[in-house]
Amino acid sequence: MSSTVYYKSLDGFRALAVLMVVMIHSQWLPFGWVGVQMFFVLSGFLITGILVASNGQKFPDYIGYFYWKRGLRIWPLFFLFLALTAISYRTVGLPLGFSACWPTLVTYTYNFLRIWKQYDSNWFGHFWTLCLEEQFYLVWPFIVYFLSMGNLRRLVVTLIVMGPLVRLLTGMAFASIFSDPYDIQIAVNNMTTSQMDAFACGALLAILPSHLRDRLASRSGTILLVLAAITILCGLLNSWVLARHHLPPHWLALGYDSMCYLHQYVWGYTLLNLTSAGLILCLLDDRLFSSFFRHPVMIYIGTISYGVYVWHLPLLSVLFSYWPVEAHTFLGLLRFALLLASSLAVASVSYFGFEWFFLRLKGRTGRKAQAA
Repeated sequence: MSSTVYYKSLDGFRALAVLMVVMIHSQWLPFGWVGVQMFFVLSGFLITGILVASNGQKFPDYIGYFYWKRGLRIWPLFFLFLALTAISYRTVGLPLGFSACWPTLVTYTYNFLRIWKQYDSNWFGHFWTLCLEEQFYLVWPFIVYFLSMGNLRRLVVTLIVMGPLVRLLTGMAFASIFSDPYDIQIAVNNMTTSQMDAFACGALLAILPSHLRDRLASRSGTILLVLAAITILCGLLNSWVLARHHLPPHWLALGYDSMCYLHQYVWGYTLLNLTSAGLILCLLDDRLFSSFFRHPVMIYIGTISYGVYVWHLPLLSVLFSYWPVEAHTFLGLLRFALLLASSLAVASVSYFGFEWFFLRLKGRTGRKAQAA
């Protein structure tokens, strides 16, 4: 079950995640932000699998090959976007706030600046997730290379267990700065340490002992059902308690909306991460949900999902400014359909007209690296 094997269903997983993100930004799916957690867990699985598979190389080859491939996948489109954004800012003054944020964007530290909500943006605010990914890439390859498999497994389990405690302590620290529970939750969410258990949940799938992995795979449907049921029930129970205290219950989001009351940011992310890992386990088994996640449309959207994620927010910003209608109306539905179509179209042009040139260079790192 190595993640170096290509699983078509995981492209479908990417598609579902990015569509959820587009839907929440369009105000059509209150819990669509969960797609971000799904990406983090998937990244933990894929990256760990790649690193473990190439761990037999000498360290310079190992680390160089990894960063070469990751750089070609992430950096060209990201910096093209920033260059076009800089041109837009210099010519028409949009997007607002770019002059204050660009240093953190180019250094992948924007997530720390975004802790203060005045630095969020309806143009590039979604890049806090890419910053967390890049920070994960800075540390994880060294950990995987220098730890034995046994110690790596112990560390991953420890990160999963410690995740809620780290978020609790982080929230307590930010409570001395912010008074609004929503501001505290946003601050916690943007911290790299707050998402370590998301990456770890995915990593665990990649390094499980084969006998345990096979046993879990044979019960993947049951595992997912139990995890999803616990997650949803806890969310609904949380909503009921909020309603009893005259706070927004978030019923339509199944209790997973702002995540700021009753310390939901402490335990809620853990449940969502484990459920995402459970879904990945099912897809690796490649029997459950295969007709949906292996559908050609889902595979295609998953293939261009990075471009969809990068381009959809500025497209949304422009579209919503020129077509200001209520989201949950017929015109709002038409606007969402136009946004989705334009995001897919621009991402397709981006992938085949720009990204693909760099993706073809991934294997050109020398004979030893190519053999990995």
